Amino acid sequence: MVLLMSVIGLIGCLVFFLVYQRYIPVVGVKKVTSCQEVESAILIDVRDFHEVKTKPCEDALHIPLPYLKRQYGDIPKNEVVIIVSDAVLKNLTVRQLSRKGVRVKGYWCL
Repeated sequence: MVLLMSVIGLIGCLVFFLVYQRYIPVVGVKKVTSCQEVESAILIDVRDFHEVKTKPCEDALHIPLPYLKRQYGDIPKNEVVIIVSDAVLKNLTVRQLSRKGVRVKGYWCL
């Protein structure tokens, strides 16, 4: 009985962690609505390749989310603004970049 409760508790913690990573909004990252807010920051486009083809952003460094762990060394440590397609991509990207020491100033949802 104790083993069953431990397994259920472990599964519950895992589900909470996965939901938290994807769906709980990141605090302190504001939505960017104009190009003037982005002037001092570096743009990083983390959308998939097919999304970038339909709505390209010329000034951005394009690193899709699955490649971010490998290529985060290419990202300067100063302020960045990420370009995303939805809230889940924003949450995952901000958390991953913050763990690596990159300060995310804001996000732009295209």
